[in-house]
Amino acid sequence: PVLAGALDILTGPWAIYLTQVGLQLAMALMIYRLARRYFGARAALCAGLLAAGDLMAAVYNFSALTEPLFTALTLFGVGLTLPSLLPPEDAEADAGTRPWLAAGLLLALATLTRPAGIYLPLVLAAVAAVVLFRRLGLRPAMRAVVCLIVPSIVLAGAWIARNQAHFGVARISSVDAVGTVYMAGAGAYQIRHGIPRAEAQRRIASELDLPTLLEAQNPWLSELPIHEIDARLRAAAPEVLGRYPVELATSSLLGLVKGSLSHNVRALAALHDRQWEAPGLGGLLRFVPPLLILTVLA
Repeated sequence: PVLAGALDILTGPWAIYLTQVGLQLAMALMIYRLARRYFGARAALCAGLLAAGDLMAAVYNFSALTEPLFTALTLFGVGLTLPSLLPPEDAEADAGTRPWLAAGLLLALATLTRPAGIYLPLVLAAVAAVVLFRRLGLRPAMRAVVCLIVPSIVLAGAWIARNQAHFGVARISSVDAVGTVYMAGAGAYQIRHGIPRAEAQRRIASELDLPTLLEAQNPWLSELPIHEIDARLRAAAPEVLGRYPVELATSSLLGLVKGSLSHNVRALAALHDRQWEAPGLGGLLRFVPPLLILTVLA
């Protein structure tokens, strides 16, 4: 929000869009550089072109969303760790402080941009501890771990303290509770009752006497304070998820499949002045045999 707001105030929304296009180009170059180091120039060129021409990223670039900045920060942060974790055959492993500290700062900023990345520094730190300890010894491994984790602790900790002071919620974000109840839970309701997602979300709010999705995402519309909204959603989450376990598993699997194949297809169709009609699970399954044939041929 800080970056998007500053760009919007200074020069308007087109500054946001152009910045996000620039981030996609920078990511394509980063992917090219990494792929060339490990797989050669031809593979690097293919990877870079695929990244530069990613249609989903193109849709995100022309909306004021967190995805472009989050993806860029995460890619750059992880990319800085690869030369140490996976040194090319003709290079020695290096655990210098600067790359790891820069990676830690970038990943911490990614977490503030989108809380989905909060555990990534811990995962990378665990990998670094094992790999670098085996290759270089204890001190380089511990130095890398500290550089990865401390920036996230400081920045995320400061944000959590801010949320506690202003809203009474000692968490980096309350979006996970909203998503658990009104996205994951609503998926199970959809399959169980054969209803649209919006109706499923309204039914959850009515049955459990919860703030609506609109109120949870826009707390100023509710009479309840933010910490009360968050507490109610978290208390209701186990009941919502446990009510229809089979349908929850089914909806989660379908969501993964559909998200992998058709996420943002509606927006892509709109760019071509067309209306997207979802083919359904059966329609998606018709593409499986030709995809398998193409995979074998490739």
